[in-house]
Amino acid sequence: MTFRERNVRFASFALCALTFALAGGAACAQQERIDTVNVVSGIPWSAPEAYRYVIINSKEQPQGEGVFSVTRDAGGNFVMVQQFSDEDGNSDSSTVVVDADTLRPLAGEREIIDAAEDRRVTAVRVYGAEDGDAIVRIAEQTYDPPDEDDPSLRCSPLKIDGEHYYDNDISLFLWRTITFEEGWSGTYTNVLANRRAQRALTVRVRRQEQITTPAGTFDAWLVGIEGEGKETQSAWFATTPDHKLLVYNNRENQVFLYAGEADVPDVDAPAALPEKCAG
Repeated sequence: MTFRERNVRFASFALCALTFALAGGAACAQQERIDTVNVVSGIPWSAPEAYRYVIINSKEQPQGEGVFSVTRDAGGNFVMVQQFSDEDGNSDSSTVVVDADTLRPLAGEREIIDAAEDRRVTAVRVYGAEDGDAIVRIAEQTYDPPDEDDPSLRCSPLKIDGEHYYDNDISLFLWRTITFEEGWSGTYTNVLANRRAQRALTVRVRRQEQITTPAGTFDAWLVGIEGEGKETQSAWFATTPDHKLLVYNNRENQVFLYAGEADVPDVDAPAALPEKCAG
């Protein structure tokens, strides 16, 4: 895979259950409860860390760039950040706070700026429990234009199925923590809070192979991601103990390529839920 200098329209970087680009109804729909497992075998990173990625399409044309980072907050929780942008002023940023041992989500916030539509959308979520069930409360605000003083607000609580669940926006961090042994697999509940949806995903370790990115050639574990019994995404992780993401292919015309280390960005903690959405 190579990277050529060319500016192309920024694509959406929303990690849906079956594809990194925003998917349609069936792909992210509600489903019956199934058995899930803890897929976290260990934490491979040493916070703080940050890596840079370039995003290309199937024709190897640039679509944007991104930075993934992990830090700790004052309470010792991990703060996982994804930031994407392009030269046209579009951006997509998410911050998720998770328990440092289990990666169980605690809170998160996502902001998408669409320059062409002159619109900004934010989605804040807070995880908790209600009547013994796990729940995530979501507040989505649409600013049209981006500096609007009185955005529209939608509150969307979601009851979560299964004991082992993780926030969708940490998927490319989460998959670094699995057991890297050929043939290993695990199924968990993937919560797409900003879409008020959840889906069972299975991650499966296929084999080792070499992969080339703008940062060089690496030995990697190939991991397949399955939904509804079909493998729909592929990711390659370094065989080194940090298991950093090297390549991610959503099979929907987006490929992420590791491009080296990056400066750790300064980010704010997720905003609080508006009182109207707090339950």
